[in-house]
Amino acid sequence: MQRTEAIQGENFLDVIKKIEGTTSSQQRFIQEMLSQRKQARTFPKKRILKKS
Repeated sequence: MQRTEAIQGENFLDVIKKIEGTTSSQQRFIQEMLSQRKQARTFPKKRILKKS
């Protein structure tokens, strides 16, 4: 069996290869989506539970 890190690394490399095969406009779209992901606010778990 492979270690989790090795599996995750292989998955990451697979994603990178697929991204490299896309057009430049598709790559820009992916970049924009990922940059928005970084800007997303995270809430503490307790705060989310209190709201529900």
